[in-house]
Amino acid sequence: MKPLGAARISPDPFYSGLGDEMKNIVENINGELTTTSLIIAEEFGRTHKNVLKSLDKLVSRLQMEPRDYIDSRGKTQRMYVLDERSFLIAMPFIGGNKSEEGQERLVDAFLKLTKENQRLREQRLTIDWQEARANGKCIRNILTSAIACLERTADKQGGVKLDKNGNNIGRHYFETTTKMIYKALFGDSSLKNVRDKLDGLHLNFLSIIEDACAQEIERLVELDVDYHDIYAEAKKRVIDAVDGLSKSKLESKKESLIKLAWENKDGN
Repeated sequence: MKPLGAARISPDPFYSGLGDEMKNIVENINGELTTTSLIIAEEFGRTHKNVLKSLDKLVSRLQMEPRDYIDSRGKTQRMYVLDERSFLIAMPFIGGNKSEEGQERLVDAFLKLTKENQRLREQRLTIDWQEARANGKCIRNILTSAIACLERTADKQGGVKLDKNGNNIGRHYFETTTKMIYKALFGDSSLKNVRDKLDGLHLNFLSIIEDACAQEIERLVELDVDYHDIYAEAKKRVIDAVDGLSKSKLESKKESLIKLAWENKDGN
């Protein structure tokens, strides 16, 4: 396991496809599947303090990384991050009034994500996926240029935004636009590292939406429209484009953990 240092733990929204009952109990950190002593304590029905005592006795046998987290009182506390092998070794020593259920849920989550990671590796070897990924990079560059034009227009029309030290803090349109597109297309603005997790069809869908957004921004910037209206109209264009794709009835041949917004609405 790679050293992780001390930091807060935040879940990877990509794995929300596991379902609410399994959400975030196993995470993919730098390509490695892991869980934490906090999650083990909750799943096994044992206090975290006692779980730590059990793991402390196994330190020489397990590949674990100590991490800090902020508790509900705002205090820094310690915990462990464990890979799959370490969890399986530690599992019989944890105990707890829900140990059997916790073991089953965590093992199932590890197995499901291992299978999904293998599927993603195989997917990336296909010509269709590689072409869709390459085209997506080109479209993203076009959108990035369009957003840069929007930010320059905003600075010209509304003035440069400065912090108390006089530094330009920017308008964050890159992040805002990305989140807006993800929300419209996938129903979730918090997704991370999306492109390498999508199949070829969904990559092409994302490129279509980003291209529509870029075209609308470029058109309105050229017309010297107010920068507030440019973003608002680009958002409308994105929503209309997503609506058009939802009516196409095109579906992926293989199930993906990242669902399209209209698939989530249909409960698929």
